[in-house]
Amino acid sequence: MTISPRTRRDVVVVDPDRLLAAARAAYRELDPGLTDAALATPAFDLTPPVRHVIHTVGPVWEGGGHGEAEVLASCYRRSLEVTADLRARTVAFPAIATGVYGFPPEEAARIAITTIRATPTDLTLVRPVAFDEDTEIPLDAEPARTDNP
Repeated sequence: MTISPRTRRDVVVVDPDRLLAAARAAYRELDPGLTDAALATPAFDLTPPVRHVIHTVGPVWEGGGHGEAEVLASCYRRSLEVTADLRARTVAFPAIATGVYGFPPEEAARIAITTIRATPTDLTLVRPVAFDEDTEIPLDAEPARTDNP
């Protein structure tokens, strides 16, 4: 599997209202107590052409002593299981929980890349996606860092 170094704003929403409606429907189906659950919905008009969006609820950062790392890793594993069910060959992953949930970008990048690499999958390409520079820098650096510890 290849982990692409292109991360920043690779996914562009063309019809945010339809995607938001799908996300709201997905979150109604997800058990709020299962933070690491994952569910696929249609992607509607995302560009580049995308077939599905996989929704997951990451952990809120509470200082790192409340199992946040384990829950975040589980979000990635569960999302990868959903991609397998869909028989997807490529996936773009946003930096889960690094926004309003406050997960530190450096730790989130380490968990994301380590978990993606450790999870058996038929994916040929994984593209991490960051929506700000604070997240982009560690997310871009992590694949090379873990290749050469």
